[in-house]
Amino acid sequence: MTVTLSNASLTEEMEIEIRLSGASRFDGEAKVSMLQSDVRAYNTFDDPDRVTPAEHTENWTGQVCSLRLLPCCVCRINCFIR
Repeated sequence: MTVTLSNASLTEEMEIEIRLSGASRFDGEAKVSMLQSDVRAYNTFDDPDRVTPAEHTENWTGQVCSLRLLPCCVCRINCFIR
């Protein structure tokens, strides 16, 4: 499953919770890619990597998982469910 989230606040973090219904469960590795930067930041030909995503892996199991979104960010989560 792929989930895409954003936090449009310029100053406040956001705690999100993803809850699966029925008999569905998160099943192991979740790859989290978060793009967070100054709202006015942008890439140029001279500085093509100024805004880049930070990626990490988390272990998600059970029906509920939570994640903290930084201010001014876009987040993509790739996870398995069963």
